[in-house]
Amino acid sequence: MEKGVPHLWSRPDPILVATNLHDAPHLVPHAIAQARQSDAKVLLVHVIEPAYLRTGPVEGPPFVLPGPTVRSVQAKLNRIAKQFQHDGILCEPIVLKGLPAEELPALIRQRDVYRVIVGTRSAEAIDRILWGSVAENLLHEVDVPVCVIGPHVCPQIRPEQEPKSILFATSFHHKSKKSAQLALEIANLNQARLTLLHVLPPKIIGTEDHAELHAQREQDLLNLITEETKLWSSPSISIREGDAATEILAEAAKVSADLIVLGTTNASKTARLMKTGVVHRVIAETKAPVITLRQE
Repeated sequence: MEKGVPHLWSRPDPILVATNLHDAPHLVPHAIAQARQSDAKVLLVHVIEPAYLRTGPVEGPPFVLPGPTVRSVQAKLNRIAKQFQHDGILCEPIVLKGLPAEELPALIRQRDVYRVIVGTRSAEAIDRILWGSVAENLLHEVDVPVCVIGPHVCPQIRPEQEPKSILFATSFHHKSKKSAQLALEIANLNQARLTLLHVLPPKIIGTEDHAELHAQREQDLLNLITEETKLWSSPSISIREGDAATEILAEAAKVSADLIVLGTTNASKTARLMKTGVVHRVIAETKAPVITLRQE
């Protein structure tokens, strides 16, 4: 890991906000609050989908229809950008043309983006499907933290509001050091209460190894705290048992989490299509923003 990267992730600049133009009331207040916390510039991005592209009468690359489509999108994006500018946040509205799964990761690399914010709520049913897919792709494809504002997250947030209760959950199935460091950094910067959570699978309950594994996982959670990321206050350690998504949601409710940090991996295509992955279920049901970080 490059030195200083966790700090850049916790105080990101710039931040890329991906919008479908319908989700601004739900998305923008959270984006403003996060940009204010790190005094970040915002890249406000909308990708014009391939439905707006047409091929000519002869074979060749697609071309963009000129005229009101692009101008209308740019005008709407400019109006949303003014909400950031009104709060003193430098905001650059950007219209891209093509596939979001290709255009957004490319822009993230080109502009050295350190956090992405995306919503999963929309007024249009087809957009909910489309932008659920865009958010899902970002979770599994980009190497910077992705903050997803799910459908049950309250949009009424004060611009200066900071997270005061943070939940970090890990499965230990994959390397969790980077996502743990991210949670620790954010907790330190905001002097927030931090809860470290691991969920034991139901099959281990009642076995001879149950108590031993329970104690081992408690120690594993404590071992995530290094001298470099030592907290301003002691974290709470929680070991739950059962279905991972259900228990993460229950713990988030118990500690009144206003931010959840998770690691994510390349979930199978079946799980992603069927929306059965733990990360997807947590995002779909929680009332808190969820920051994920892709793990190798």
